[in-house]
Amino acid sequence: MKQFTILLAVVLTTIAVTGCNANTKEVQDSPVTQENITTGDVSSTGESELPDKTIIRYGRADDYAINVSIINLIANPDKYDGKVVRVQGIGNIEFEGNALYLSTEDYEVMNGMNAIGLVPDYGQLNATEADLTALNGQPVLIEGVFEKNTEEYEYFFSGTINNVHRYEAAMTRDEVKSILSQNYN
Repeated sequence: MKQFTILLAVVLTTIAVTGCNANTKEVQDSPVTQENITTGDVSSTGESELPDKTIIRYGRADDYAINVSIINLIANPDKYDGKVVRVQGIGNIEFEGNALYLSTEDYEVMNGMNAIGLVPDYGQLNATEADLTALNGQPVLIEGVFEKNTEEYEYFFSGTINNVHRYEAAMTRDEVKSILSQNYN
């Protein structure tokens, strides 16, 4: 069990850092990718029990981004101020409401104290606002430069991530398990 836990940690770190998963071709340098992957358990007939899912990725992965949770950004804003961070949460892109929420519940009630404002760099993402809006309410992984309480968002959110240059649908638990079972069995 300990070996599996270590292996899982290595795979998840690799996925987060490189922006790829072990089941798809790496197209990290491409500004936009949409990849169909098979997820879920494979039945005795060899068919996946879950439908194919399109993974949507905008932008590029940054090798120097610091993996951090929203909780740590909110609790320790000085520690991450001005640094490139990689963080997961529930995404929301809308007029005067771009944010990354801690949880679905926080997203539903628009709890800005448990959210970080987002300023996407649509040029680096090679995406439009409509592209990112398609992921609203879903878990996303983003990268950008964290700034503690800016004037623009100080009354709405607990800090801001500027220059968002990576915005993608986060992998679910079942997708990670599927990748691990396919590649390490």
